Amino acid sequence: MSNTLSETARCAKKNHRCVLCGEKIAAGQVYHRRNGVSSGDFWTMKMHHNCWLYESSPGAVDADWYEHVWYPAFSKDMADQWVKDQQVALTKEGIELP
Repeated sequence: MSNTLSETARCAKKNHRCVLCGEKIAAGQVYHRRNGVSSGDFWTMKMHHNCWLYESSPGAVDADWYEHVWYPAFSKDMADQWVKDQQVALTKEGIELP
């Protein structure tokens, strides 16, 4: 069983790889870092902001994906489009986003 211990947003000091889409997180870019423990082993996941938002939405990622982390869960374009669609929907409802 896997337990998340912390989740933070950070500014990358060096290049990283997004565990969700497999693309580069460039130095200077804000990303999300998730730390946890599974069967006594500590782990860290680094994700683009939009990938994190998409992955956090209900039903976006197959629950079994974490058992097979050697391949991307989805494309960054897919996550970026999902975030854009959510922003459009909220704007239509009169909700302003920062």
